[in-house]
Amino acid sequence: MREKWLEIKAAGPQESKDVAALLLIEAGSPGVSEEDSGELTGRLVSFSTWDEEDESEPYDPSPNAVLKAYLPAGATQAAARLEKELEKLGWTFGAEPFKNRDW
Repeated sequence: MREKWLEIKAAGPQESKDVAALLLIEAGSPGVSEEDSGELTGRLVSFSTWDEEDESEPYDPSPNAVLKAYLPAGATQAAARLEKELEKLGWTFGAEPFKNRDW
């Protein structure tokens, strides 16, 4: 049986993207990717497991970051808490059922 997911998209200030990514991981997402100028080619910015690699981030002149993450479809309470926490940081939040046609 295929697991169902909620696709989370959040946007907010660059300076708080690490905190926002941490909140997404703590809510239950296995990982977080950063969207590049609204394109679907994302860059992984956070894992739910520790990685020792040192990767320097390239300079991004955009004042806003866009993060994408996935939560299990039944995590509606976690998504509601997440939305409140992200709003405190000045982030916008959207969630919708994930429909992946490639799986």
